[in-house]
Amino acid sequence: MTEAEQQDLAYERAVLEAWRDPALRAIVVRGFLHEDVFEALRAFAASEDWARIRRLLHAAGVRPPARVLDLGGGRGLVAAALAQEGYEAVLCEPNPSEVCGAGAAARLRARLAAPFTIATGAVGALEVEGFDAVVCRAVLHHVQPLDEVLRDTLSLLVPGGVFIASDEPTVQRAGDLALARARHPFAGFGVEEDAHPVAHYLQALVAAGFAGARARFPVAFGDYRRYVRPLPRLLALPFYARYRLRARLRPRPGQVVSLVARRPAQGATPVTHETVGDRTCAPRARF
Repeated sequence: MTEAEQQDLAYERAVLEAWRDPALRAIVVRGFLHEDVFEALRAFAASEDWARIRRLLHAAGVRPPARVLDLGGGRGLVAAALAQEGYEAVLCEPNPSEVCGAGAAARLRARLAAPFTIATGAVGALEVEGFDAVVCRAVLHHVQPLDEVLRDTLSLLVPGGVFIASDEPTVQRAGDLALARARHPFAGFGVEEDAHPVAHYLQALVAAGFAGARARFPVAFGDYRRYVRPLPRLLALPFYARYRLRARLRPRPGQVVSLVARRPAQGATPVTHETVGDRTCAPRARF
């Protein structure tokens, strides 16, 4: 059994225990891990987590009925939300788990009016391409080797197609990774959460051939007002400014970042990466 397969089993055991233990109920809700996967979808579709992905797609000019790949999407919540939005969605999830993998995604798909396609192999084995966008949520920090998987992902995009990674946990200093792992609610079940400096993700994207790789502060002001602190615009501004400043000055191990890059257009010269705005913040991470 590979290390990745061992971690998949550890995560499944942790989710099963969380379903049984009322003390872990908050983790189930926060991580969209409801036992009823359709209930999880309803919660996800009404969350800032989905609004973030939707906003980044729209900002990149990718709107329905564009073709979008959900890379490593587990239970298929992102793929299902994309399908409900009118996108042609494909989920790539090699883990067959009925709890947190492709098995759960198949149950979810069976209940949707707008179904999505499920591919259960590795991204490099996909026989389809021509995607306008590839999205993933809290996936890249689990991927090894990252450069190779990103190169395979790049090949599935149309020229100029966009890659969006949401909720990627980051570390800033030596020792941060150990702290992030120790604080993870599933650490006691053998789940080893990972995290990388922002530069690591950006360099991997550039090495894979992506253009214009950049990091973004995940929570936009509009989403902050709607989901985090519902207030009139003028009252919300100072709270949002403090929210961003605190994330910059006192980054928490495991804080997340959004990453955006593109497959170069035909004939275009690749460009180096950049960081836009603050690098990390503290919205809810996927557990």
